[in-house]
Amino acid sequence: ILRAGGASSVSPEHVNEAVGILGNMKSAGIAIVGLTARAESVPIRGFGFLVPSIERRGILGATIDSHTFPQQAGDPAQARITVMLGGARKPEVLDVSEAVLIDRALASLREMFPTLADVSVKHSVQHREAIPQYAVGHMERCESARAALRGAGAPIALAGAGFDGVGVNDCIVSAERAVDEITAALSRS
Repeated sequence: ILRAGGASSVSPEHVNEAVGILGNMKSAGIAIVGLTARAESVPIRGFGFLVPSIERRGILGATIDSHTFPQQAGDPAQARITVMLGGARKPEVLDVSEAVLIDRALASLREMFPTLADVSVKHSVQHREAIPQYAVGHMERCESARAALRGAGAPIALAGAGFDGVGVNDCIVSAERAVDEITAALSRS
């Protein structure tokens, strides 16, 4: 399994055309801070939120994991929250210390939700190439790469967030399509 831009380093010689098409795809980094807070102090009851870029806050958004997955929530008095920072507009979050990252996440959350109480940081992580960035013509490039792979008769297919959409459902559909393409290639050989 490869991210889109990493395909050029491991693909066999007979798929060079597809590799050339995909080689310039970019991804943005993201940082994650996981924390807990007193459940009753979290003012939203949904799955989470995204922050519009016009608001110029220090975070991209957050998911309230204990709302999304209540069966995994553990202590019902605690809300589990995942805060996301960075992305294409704020790549510098990948170059700051863990302490600065946590401070930014907490400051933004507390500014937005002043009632937040009993906050405890559980973990943080920085992912350098996490979010595919689809440039104009992305879908056409992916289809051209797929056509090159089919033309080579290689049992290799493209699948994942770097090609067909970043949502879980998109990735499932992408994987199913890849299985069909590989099966077809193998039946021809």
